[in-house]
Amino acid sequence: MAQSQAAVRSDDSDSDQSSRAARPVATSKQGGVEVSVSRNSGEKGELCNTTIRNSYKDDKSDEWKETRSPGPTDLAVPS
Repeated sequence: MAQSQAAVRSDDSDSDQSSRAARPVATSKQGGVEVSVSRNSGEKGELCNTTIRNSYKDDKSDEWKETRSPGPTDLAVPS
């Protein structure tokens, strides 16, 4: 069974907002699926963006690839 890894990053510096928006404030990975959360400020206040990536090995080319559209079985919660 794959182990879950989580990392939380805090950035309280006065750096440029555009550079802060590009860095995730939290990431979690289980198996080939990785979820990242980024924080952005908008007109209506603070917003959070979530990116989901799935790594898989292509059987035809035998190369590792990445998709941002994982299937339902990729997101299944282990029991």
